[in-house]
Amino acid sequence: MTVWLGLAVFAGAALQRVTGLGFALVAAPMLVLLAGPFRGIVLANSLALIVATVVLAMTWRDVDIDKLVLLAPAGVLGVFPGAVAAQSLPAGPLQVFVGLMILLGLGSVLLVERARFAPSLMTTVGTGLVSGFMTATAGVGGPALTTYAVATRWDQKAFAATSQFCFAAQAVAALSLKGLPTIPAAGLSMLVGALLCGLLVGNYLAPSIGAGLARRAVVMLALLGALGTVVRGVADWSA
Repeated sequence: MTVWLGLAVFAGAALQRVTGLGFALVAAPMLVLLAGPFRGIVLANSLALIVATVVLAMTWRDVDIDKLVLLAPAGVLGVFPGAVAAQSLPAGPLQVFVGLMILLGLGSVLLVERARFAPSLMTTVGTGLVSGFMTATAGVGGPALTTYAVATRWDQKAFAATSQFCFAAQAVAALSLKGLPTIPAAGLSMLVGALLCGLLVGNYLAPSIGAGLARRAVVMLALLGALGTVVRGVADWSA
């Protein structure tokens, strides 16, 4: 099980370095599938904090302060009801909920290419709230931010940098409410090592891999993981 978790974390970290998004979408479904819904999301939050901090250190000059001051606090606020939901639902229903949330987020990203709207106080704060809620419940705050970025034609470099700060703030809030992951030190060290290796590989490959190809890989891997999570959750729920 630990090997599969390591591969999921490695792939997610590499893709996040290339596209600014992807770690949680790829790793969270596999973490939930293999480690259980609550423990998997706590692990995803912990590792996402490391990934976002490292990527932010590389891209901080591109952070959009005007959007950050609205998105980050709203995202942290959205974590609170999400943490309550994650701690209240039984394992089977929570797995189904997590899988469906990820599928909904993927669907919104794929469909929003046709949608356009101007950024406003309401849409920006609302995006932050949804992102924070999904971070706490499903470990994936990216789809909401991606949908907003595409629909408002937000500059990719500014989006990639600003979203890292949002992910880090949401992860800190989620972990402060749900606690740190309960996993043996050796297993946690292996996952952190896989994460750092993924970031290094992603940094090396970033100049030669098109963002479009990397995003398609993110969607396909996340789709498979989310479907597997729903299937396992339904089986556990009905058992």
